Amino acid sequence: MIEHPLHGLRSGADGEWLSVIGKGNRQRETWISPELADALDELERTAVRHGYYLPSRTTGHLHPSTVWRHIGQVLESNPHSLRHRAGTVVYQRTGKDLRTTQEFLGHASPTTTAIYVHVARDDLRRAGMAARVGGARDTYLRAVEAAA
Repeated sequence: MIEHPLHGLRSGADGEWLSVIGKGNRQRETWISPELADALDELERTAVRHGYYLPSRTTGHLHPSTVWRHIGQVLESNPHSLRHRAGTVVYQRTGKDLRTTQEFLGHASPTTTAIYVHVARDDLRRAGMAARVGGARDTYLRAVEAAA
């Protein structure tokens, strides 16, 4: 949730950054795309009330469970799957950099991040090929012949 949206955005030479408060009330900054920055600008012009991007009907912001429910209805699936998808995409597109993916998702531990990342079958095949012991069958057959 963003407490004060007009103060939550920061522009820099490296783009737009958004201050977010996540699980455990931990605050961090995340880079946002120009498209998302434009969408937030539009929200600020048209929908911000009480200092929140997602205001409640009365005061304060929508409860996270309400946002979760609305997203789930629009997507017709579990909104948490978006985090898993984002984690997998970031992991793949950063050259399988688990540390960058961890920071992107805001996880305290890389172990948690590893749970979010889907490993492609092609990656598993390459791992199996890399672990293959070259010529093991021939070595075995020579050992059997020598013992006979």
